[in-house]
Amino acid sequence: MSMYPDLQAIATVPPVIREPQVWHPVVVAGALRKVVNGLFDPYRPELHYMRGPGPRWREKRALDRG
Repeated sequence: MSMYPDLQAIATVPPVIREPQVWHPVVVAGALRKVVNGLFDPYRPELHYMRGPGPRWREKRALDRG
């Protein structure tokens, strides 16, 4: 009697063969578009945030002083 009775049953199971994964052209195009847009995106949020009061605010406050 063997110490590992299930070993023979496991050894006779054929290995699983996976088919090569095929990339769908739409998936590839979408990923490529996302990369290109990320590299060449003209939007730079640091140029658009408020840096302080603008000229209209200064005009209003100048009238209050004098």
